[in-house]
Amino acid sequence: MNNLRLRVELNKGGVGIPLDQLGNIVKKTQQFLTAAGEDIGFEGDPGDWVAHNFEDGSVVFDCSRLDEQTQDIMDYGYQVLRNVMENDLSDPELNLRISDATRIRYARISEAIAPNETVSLGLYRGEKDVPSKQFELTKESATKIMEMVPQIANYYGEIQGIVHAFYKESKRPKLAVREKSTNVLVDCFFKPDLYQDVIKMLREPSAVIFVEGEVAEDRESGLIKSIEVSKFHIAPDFDEALFEQFIGSQPDYTGKLTTEEFIEMVRSDD
Repeated sequence: MNNLRLRVELNKGGVGIPLDQLGNIVKKTQQFLTAAGEDIGFEGDPGDWVAHNFEDGSVVFDCSRLDEQTQDIMDYGYQVLRNVMENDLSDPELNLRISDATRIRYARISEAIAPNETVSLGLYRGEKDVPSKQFELTKESATKIMEMVPQIANYYGEIQGIVHAFYKESKRPKLAVREKSTNVLVDCFFKPDLYQDVIKMLREPSAVIFVEGEVAEDRESGLIKSIEVSKFHIAPDFDEALFEQFIGSQPDYTGKLTTEEFIEMVRSDD
């Protein structure tokens, strides 16, 4: 079976490696390959990589997919991994398909090694017994990658959540809002002219609110870290009776779903 494979060599020319360092490198390599698998579009879990084919001396092993994939996916996967490990930005179409998270997580493998150490990575092509491409990841090469990839994305957007805390006395007043879809806390910084809006929302501590403004998103995790708020408003209450009445007024609108099934589906998407 033709699988996408990556050769990993640690402590080249030496014997063995400290267990804690090995664990960190393996964990970060797995995070990189999982992110790459999402970009490639593997069927099944993108994190389903297996380590095998170990060798003595310096720590050497292969990482590969054991599930069946089409040849087109294998070829595309090879292109994605080669592009990331070469830090090649010359193909604009391919670059658009590779997430910043994949490039950042590849560079972060270097965090587990000393300044004078190298992680050697070999990329197999087809069913060959030796890698067709070899890459050396160092702290220096990782720094170059990180400098070329934006760590934070800024754009105008909105979140929905519940107020977790109000920081009135801080240098920059803010609300910590627990974002509904990710359950993470987002710092929502606001100017003095929005203070009265904040007070109104705090009168209803369990209310779901919308926060709109300039968003700062972490490119590695895809999570929103903070918002420079331009507008707050409280989400309208959900009226289940009115919702059921609307469903009844549109025959076959919900297909074969019952009213209860449709309401449950909407709530799960909310």
